[in-house]
Amino acid sequence: GGGLPALAALEAEGAAVGGLVVDLERGRVLAAHGADRSLAPASTTKLATASLALETWGPAHRFTTQVLRRGALAGGVLQGDLVLRGGGDATLVDEDFWRMARSLAQRGLARVTGDLVVDEGLFGRLACTVEDRCEAEGRTANAYDAPLSATPVNYNALALTIVGAERAGEPARLLPEPFALPGVVLDGEVETGDGRLTLDLERITEGEGERLRVGGRLPPGLSLTFYRSLGLPARHAGELFRAFLAQAGIVVEGAVRVVHAPLKGVEPLFEYQGEPLEEAVDLMLTFSNNLLADVLALGLQQALDPQAPASLPAAGALLARHVAAAAEGSAFPAPAGDAGTQTPSPQLFDGSGLDPENRLTARQLVQLLARDYRRTASFPALLGALTVPEHGPQRSLPAPSWAEDGAAWDRRLMVKTGGLSEPVSVTALAGYLRFDDGGWGAFAFLVNGAPGRPISRSTAFSAMRMDLAGLWAR
Repeated sequence: GGGLPALAALEAEGAAVGGLVVDLERGRVLAAHGADRSLAPASTTKLATASLALETWGPAHRFTTQVLRRGALAGGVLQGDLVLRGGGDATLVDEDFWRMARSLAQRGLARVTGDLVVDEGLFGRLACTVEDRCEAEGRTANAYDAPLSATPVNYNALALTIVGAERAGEPARLLPEPFALPGVVLDGEVETGDGRLTLDLERITEGEGERLRVGGRLPPGLSLTFYRSLGLPARHAGELFRAFLAQAGIVVEGAVRVVHAPLKGVEPLFEYQGEPLEEAVDLMLTFSNNLLADVLALGLQQALDPQAPASLPAAGALLARHVAAAAEGSAFPAPAGDAGTQTPSPQLFDGSGLDPENRLTARQLVQLLARDYRRTASFPALLGALTVPEHGPQRSLPAPSWAEDGAAWDRRLMVKTGGLSEPVSVTALAGYLRFDDGGWGAFAFLVNGAPGRPISRSTAFSAMRMDLAGLWAR
C-alpha cells in the first residue's frame, strides 16, 4: 500500500499522526502512515463500546428499570416506600417516566405513605475519573460532562427553554422542561432585546439541590432550549419521577431518597423495558453521547465481571481486551518488530473517549472494524449507527463545495468522529467506506496536536479527505 502524505505533512506542525486504509474484501492494505503509533482516540473509543455491547447483548436487548414496593399495598395505598431501581438504561427520557407513572396509576396506586427511594445499587457509588466530570459535580456550563448513574434520565441533563417576549425590554420567560421541580432553583433573568443572542447559563450544585444561574439577552419572539448536566442525577431522577407520579394522580407523602446499595425487603410492582440496544448505540454514535457510552460500559462490566466493583477504569480495561482480541487472526496484522520491540497494547479507561489518557492505534481500530464487518448478527446495527457526512450533525465534517472527490467523501463514508481540545487537540475519524465498484473498506485516522500547538478539525479533516482522494478506485 501507499502512504498518507497529507496527514504526514501535519507532523511538520508538531502533530502526531496515525492512519490506515484497507480493502476488507481483498484483505489488502491500501495506505498507511504511523498505523501502529499509540494515540489518543477521543470519541472513536465509542466504536469499542458499541462493538462489545452488540456482541454481548445483541441489537434487540432492552434494559429493565424496576418499580418495587417496600410495605403493604391495599386499597390503592402503599404503606411504605416506593422504589425506583435503575437498570443502567441510558435511553430513558421524560416519556418513559410518564409511561411508568401511568402504569402505576392504572394498577390502582393512588398514595404512598413513605418515601420515593432511588436504588442505585446496580453500580453503587461511582467516583468521577476525569477532570471534566469531577468539576461538573459542583458546577458546569456544559452538557457533555454529565455524572454517571444507574438511573439516568434525559441523559442526566437539565433542560431550560427560554422564550423571548414580544417586545424589547421585557424579561424573557424561563421554562424548566418538563416541570419546575423543588430541587432546581432558577436564579437570574434573560432580557428581551434587539441584537444578537447572548446567554450565560450555569448549573451549580448546593447541598441536595441544583441551581440554574442564568443571564443574557434574547431577541424578541425567539424560543431556544439549552441543556446543562446535573450534579445530582439520581436525586433528580427521583424528583422528576415524583412529579410524573403526581401528574398521574399518585401522591408520595415522604421524601426522595437515594441509596447506593441494593435495597432489601422489596417486592416487585412492575418492570419497564426501554429502547432496544440498537437505538442506544445509534444515539451514542450519532450524537457522541458520553453518558450513554459510559453507562453502557459500566453495564458491560457488571454483566461480564459482576464480582468486581463498578468503575470506569475497570470497564475500560474490559473494552481494551475486546480491542486487543480483534488482532487475533486479523487480515491486517501489525508488522513483525525488531527484537525487543512490542506492538503497543490498547489502553482504555472509559467507554466514551472523554478520558484523555486513552490510547489506541489506527491499526487496532481497523482490526476492530474488520472483525465487526464479519459479524452478520450485529454489523447492520453498527453500520446504521454510523454517520454519513452529508447527513450527520457535525457541521465541520462534510466536504466544502469546491473539494475534489467531495461527493464520495460526503456519501460513501460511514464514520465515527472524535475530538478533544485538552490537554492536546485530537481529531479522529474511523469507519467504513464504499469503493467505486461498491466494495467495502475500513479506515482509521488519528491526529493529535502537540501541547500549545493545536491542529484544527477542519485542517485534520481536509488532510484525511485529500489522502482518501486517490483510493476510491482501489
